[in-house]
Amino acid sequence: MNRKILLLSSFVIPFLVYILTIVPGITFTDSGELMGAASTFGVAHPTGYPLFTLLAYLWHFLPLPIDAPLQFNIFAALCTAASASFFFLSAEKLLDYISKKKDLDLCNNSISAAALSFSLLYAFTATIWHEALAFEVYPLQNLMINLIIFLAMRAVLSDYDIRKYIAVTFVLGLAFANHMTSILLVPALLFLFFKRPDSKGFKSVASTRSLILIFAPLLFGAAMYLILPIRSSMSPEFDWGGVSRSFDKFWYHVSGKQYQVWMFSGADAFKENLGEFFSKLLPQYAYIGFIPVLLGLWFGKKYSGTLLTFLLLLATTCIFYASNYDIHDIDAYYSLAYTAFALISVFSVPYFIAAAKSKKATYFMLLLPMLLLVFNFSANNRSNEVYVPEYTQNLIDNLEPNAIIISAQWDYWCSAFWYLQKVQGVRKDVVLIEKELLRRTWYLDQLQKWYPEVMSLHKDDFDSFLEQLELFESGENYDPRAIQSRFEKLLTGFVSKHISKRPIYITADILQTEPYLAQAYEKIPQGFALRLEEEHKTYPVSCDNINISKLASSLSDDPDHLELGIKQSAVLQLVYLARYANLQNDTKTAKDAYSKALQIVPSDNAIAAEAEKIK
Repeated sequence: MNRKILLLSSFVIPFLVYILTIVPGITFTDSGELMGAASTFGVAHPTGYPLFTLLAYLWHFLPLPIDAPLQFNIFAALCTAASASFFFLSAEKLLDYISKKKDLDLCNNSISAAALSFSLLYAFTATIWHEALAFEVYPLQNLMINLIIFLAMRAVLSDYDIRKYIAVTFVLGLAFANHMTSILLVPALLFLFFKRPDSKGFKSVASTRSLILIFAPLLFGAAMYLILPIRSSMSPEFDWGGVSRSFDKFWYHVSGKQYQVWMFSGADAFKENLGEFFSKLLPQYAYIGFIPVLLGLWFGKKYSGTLLTFLLLLATTCIFYASNYDIHDIDAYYSLAYTAFALISVFSVPYFIAAAKSKKATYFMLLLPMLLLVFNFSANNRSNEVYVPEYTQNLIDNLEPNAIIISAQWDYWCSAFWYLQKVQGVRKDVVLIEKELLRRTWYLDQLQKWYPEVMSLHKDDFDSFLEQLELFESGENYDPRAIQSRFEKLLTGFVSKHISKRPIYITADILQTEPYLAQAYEKIPQGFALRLEEEHKTYPVSCDNINISKLASSLSDDPDHLELGIKQSAVLQLVYLARYANLQNDTKTAKDAYSKALQIVPSDNAIAAEAEKIK
């Protein structure tokens, strides 16, 4: 088969599968915020991701006849499909090298067919596929990783050409401008730079002067981070970190300082993450797909110990780092390891050909990724994933005009609402205060820019809180009691100074984390939020404007922690509503609320028992 057709297939086949299974809109956590930053060319959450933001900003101008959130998700699919094509090129390079050096006499068609098989194996690996379906920084990072690996192998598997090495370091610099975990490639790249596959010892491929020329472009790529303070100084709609305020604020942002508390956080976290990684490793490749990886480990030393060590360094560096990072959504951080293992499996190709006694065996290898496609399809079919849009719509549709709402449900709706309100103009009258972000100095500036009329009443509280917050953020000595008391004063002020003029709401999580805030008020369930009222009396409630049919039908049989969380939050609010209505002898509303809760969790016997007691 024509090589160009096979190369094109390495992109088209994954892309079509991704489009078939793609998330149709906004999804959990940072999805909405990243869409907002990309739409307005703003500054995204740490570490800023300037390359990602710039490319996505340009992408969103394409006049595609689809909703903007879906267009952003397609950007993720496009990046991941492109990464599979660069995987194809790397596999070709590897097979061509071992064929010539070991006199295996693999024809070009066999090499390209095998490269397609293993590029599809990579593309349908569970985590790679999952990340391809929603707008995040990881799909672009997977593209950069595979591009760098291809360029590195092209450089060392050919006659010395300084331009090829410059290409590697330049793209590595650009990768840093997307995600700082690009540093995980450095140990393996340095190894390959000083230990060429054909050499017996360690020796630089270039003179000292050439080394400077080779590594200088790294700085040009990484210099894209200067976009952040420049853009921040222009007051974009999304200005996370306010990085133009000072160099300290810029460095705090791009170094991800606020996340460092979760890095290298102890042996227990390391063991838990490592155990989870290995428990998911075989299912990533549908079990049977890991057999070529094992064979590749066995034959890799025979064919090229240097290239095998290079790939193992990529995998082990990634596994060590990711396992020391104590966060929930850790799977994406193992993508480099999954990529390296998939490339190691390429070493198994000559074995399969020899075992089948035919070079046409490479075409039968296409059965392997097809097995992954079938095995991983159900878990990665996210085409019905509407949790976040449905939850958000139910919440905001039940807020009265000019409402103020305090919430810490960033993962479920706050991030999504930022995009909906600031880009699409949805519910411009609502003032959202994200409680946890109040602990960051830049967010107070953002609130004053977004909601000047409301925030003008809180200038003194802002200034008082900032005095201690600046000390905390800069790592200087601060008074823990003072910062907490001023935080509580600011938070309670959002209620007390406006409750006589505006509807005030909180979400249920605030009752658990900041119980003092609502202690003096009546709490009335209204949609997926609680309205606060000064007068303690019963208020009429209704669930007529709560539509959970899509939310209930989209929940999977094996939900992850985010799916479970949003489901539990919706159910909790419906149960609050049912109990409140029942206390008022409003049995119709109580029954309706319980019925809707049971649509989401039909097997919850406790809720069913409560519902049965309603007469």
